Amino acid sequence: MIRTLQISLFIILFLPFQVLSQPSPSDFQFPSSYQPLGSGARASGMGGAFIGISDDATAASWNPGGLVQLEKSEISIVGSFFRRTEDLQSDSSNQYGDQPVNYEGLNYFSLSHCFSFLQRNMVVSINYQNLYNFDRDWAIQIPLQFETPGLNADDMKVDFASDGNLSAIGLAYSVEIHPNFSMGFTLNFWEEDISKNFWETKTNYSFKYNTATVEYMETQESKYEYQLDSGFNTNIGFLWQISPRLTLGGVYKARFTSDISQKSVQIKHTEQRIIPTDTLTTETKIFPGSDEYKLAIPESYGIGLAFKVTNLWTVSMDIYRTQWDEFIITTDQGKFSPLFALPSNEDFTFPDTIPTIKPTHQVRFGTEYLMLNKDQQMIIPFRLGIFYDPIPGKGSPDKAWGFSLGSGMSKPPYNFDVAFQYRHASNLGEDYLINSIQSFDMDEATLHTSFIYHF
Repeated sequence: MIRTLQISLFIILFLPFQVLSQPSPSDFQFPSSYQPLGSGARASGMGGAFIGISDDATAASWNPGGLVQLEKSEISIVGSFFRRTEDLQSDSSNQYGDQPVNYEGLNYFSLSHCFSFLQRNMVVSINYQNLYNFDRDWAIQIPLQFETPGLNADDMKVDFASDGNLSAIGLAYSVEIHPNFSMGFTLNFWEEDISKNFWETKTNYSFKYNTATVEYMETQESKYEYQLDSGFNTNIGFLWQISPRLTLGGVYKARFTSDISQKSVQIKHTEQRIIPTDTLTTETKIFPGSDEYKLAIPESYGIGLAFKVTNLWTVSMDIYRTQWDEFIITTDQGKFSPLFALPSNEDFTFPDTIPTIKPTHQVRFGTEYLMLNKDQQMIIPFRLGIFYDPIPGKGSPDKAWGFSLGSGMSKPPYNFDVAFQYRHASNLGEDYLINSIQSFDMDEATLHTSFIYHF
């Protein structure tokens, strides 16, 4: 069961707190929340409080009901530069230090077209969104203890790396139902044929053990390759201009099930007798891809308010909920929660022993002020945001907070935006039975850049 869970759990972006114990994988924890939010430097600069605004092409990912606010057709592209560090606190003398995660690449691309039909304003767009990134590189040590008298062991050295992405192609449509009310939807296709959804993980571990006369070295290298074959879900949203200054927006992102296949597994196991040096045993196994899994992504929904203090100053607030109890992976051995590698309540004989997985509620505040330069026909925006973005946990979610800053330049027909976002969480994993690690702190820094061309 543990091996099956190991294969399955690596599909989660925020994945990847894998811990080895004497000497096979056992427990999992993830440091980054899997929150189905939108893209874009402008929204990021406002702390992600964008559901009630959604007036650019990234609305297809935030709230497609606001997409109809586009006055001109446009092409937009968003780049992302990301760094996360995790400071692990050990219950032994080991000092792990900061474990870094770095990523840079295309975050979002869209082509939007504005038109009128039956005296109604409409917008259609095609979008690419890179939602989840698997890049990771870990190096830790795990204490080993043997019950056999006279047998001693050094700490196990573990190196873990993963690489790959999950992305979706979206088709969005928004229509003006009334001058003060609009609706829209985005159809997201998670298909390997049209959007590369492939990733791999590599784990190497080694340790020495000895008796009074003999010393051994044991190493194992494993490589797993996965592919998300298919999946489909819908985002539905609305935008209501309650008054000239106050706007209310809402979005619902539907639950969906995706197909995942294990492409291949390679395992190389080596046992070497160092003292005396006369024995070497190496075993390599290669398994073709054959295992198939089903992953149920939970539904999520949110509501947002935007208020124009003046024509140049806007403030906004979002509340967003994700149903983590619906996050289930199905294997040939049953249904499990990928969050903790435990059976879901519905299939477990003693549900009281399974930790409660509660929904998370994000709260986000943002503001934007526009500075006009009439001589050069230019707008310089200044943006600020703060947010509470918890991480799902056993019982109550683990708390995580952050802030953001953003600016840019708008001069027709071009827009350029940049945003920096920081997120922090402390004492994660204290209620997890993770060998040798008591808890860890997390720091994330993200830089988004957006470029838009109107035509």
